[in-house]
Order: sequence, then structure tokens, then C-alpha cells
Amino acid sequence: MQKRKQTGIFSEARFRVLRTLYFDKDGVSLREISHRSNVSLHGVQVATQSLLRLGLISKRREKERVIFKIVENHFEYKAIEAMIRALVMADMRKQAEDDSIANRNTLSALDDLREFSARIQKGTSETRKSL
Repeated sequence: MQKRKQTGIFSEARFRVLRTLYFDKDGVSLREISHRSNVSLHGVQVATQSLLRLGLISKRREKERVIFKIVENHFEYKAIEAMIRALVMADMRKQAEDDSIANRNTLSALDDLREFSARIQKGTSETRKSL
């Protein structure tokens, strides 16, 4: 059985649900939250029940679906917003660093390929001269 990851006072699933709802102010269905957050449908159901009890999100019925929305006037909203923004910025910085390393590795590989190609060309011309 896999242990649940904790992000401070929130489980990782609760944080991902909050982050998904934060970026979609109109509200999102359970399945869409699951898809966007990469959390199982069961994990989203458990997380939303907990967040509903805390009053951090609300739900409404829309046709055949239940739509969840973050409660912007909750007294903890500003703290949650700051946390989400900080973590998103950290993710963006990490991605930029990873991209930078990947770009350096790609450039290095291209330099190696050019050098190898030049050696092959030089070897081919020397072989032709000797014939």
C-alpha cells in the first residue's frame, strides 16, 4: 500500500486540487480536476470532501455534473494564493534550469557531432588521396 505524500498541512492531492481550482475560477468537474491534476478520481473525491469540510471550496450541480470552485472570500484564500504562486514560480524556475541544462547538453552533443563529422570528412579525403 502506497503512503500518501504530505505537502505541509495539505496532502499532495489536496494541494493539486486547490491549484487546479485556483487557475480555473469558473469551476471544474471531478473528472477534469483528476485529469488536470494527475490525481486519481478517488484521490480527487477524498481531497474535495476534505476541502469542502474546511470551506476552502464550494460545489454546485450543473446539468449532469458537479462543479467545484475555490472559495475566494475564505479567510485562508490569500495564504493559499501566495503558496500556490510561490510553488508555481519555483516549478517554473526548476523547469528553466532543466531546460538550460538540456540546451547545454544538446549544444555539446552537436559540437561533438560536428567534430566527428569533420574527422570522417578528413579521413575520407585522405583515403581518396592515397588511392
